[in-house]
Amino acid sequence: MKKNIIYIISLLIFSSGCDLDLRLTSLYRQRLYNSNKVIYEYTYHGKYDSNRFGTVLLDSTMDFSSKRKYRIETGLITKIDSNNVIESLDLSHDINNKFENDSIKTERTRYDDLIVNISYYQNKSGWGEKIFYYFDKLKESKYQVTFYGVEREYGQKLPDTVTIPKGGIWVRDTDGIVDYLQFYRLKKRGKDNSTKSQYGSINIKFYPKDTLYVNELSDYGFFKRIIETRFTTNK
Repeated sequence: MKKNIIYIISLLIFSSGCDLDLRLTSLYRQRLYNSNKVIYEYTYHGKYDSNRFGTVLLDSTMDFSSKRKYRIETGLITKIDSNNVIESLDLSHDINNKFENDSIKTERTRYDDLIVNISYYQNKSGWGEKIFYYFDKLKESKYQVTFYGVEREYGQKLPDTVTIPKGGIWVRDTDGIVDYLQFYRLKKRGKDNSTKSQYGSINIKFYPKDTLYVNELSDYGFFKRIIETRFTTNK
């Protein structure tokens, strides 16, 4: 029953795109180990900044245009483990949260053979950080990627070798050449005037020093670009 409800919601969301003059401007895909499913992250851009974005689960034999896709609720994805459990963050502001704690709540939902955990954190000020690094080379294992020769451009100093879990990494490229790899982490800082903890996201980018092609990276553990429209504004 739950699956049918999700399916109906998905049809309503995607079929309404035409009525709202929405067009698909960003689409990233990641394959899952031990599963016949793939994950797509999408953005539709419409008039008057009426954007819609989200994540869907689809059989790997079908493309994104298929009607048989299920919209799944996730936060900002940070990793996908060997059991196809997605860990994600949702930085929100809950005015009813009266207590100081590490999270507001955690939700766990199953979609077929995929489990999504969303950890909600109080974000009162809407702050975040961007940090940048360069690396000499990388090496993949099934569920991790290791960067070698890491050098800081902006942000805290890291060890020469850094290993992170796969699943929550976006490959940003131009014509098949990797510009940078992007992932996100939670950051906690001091208290505000109400003595509550403050949380924000860290936007982390790793730039290859030498040419790195997208097809050198696995389709598993990375979100790879299918479509992306880059908008420019006139100042």
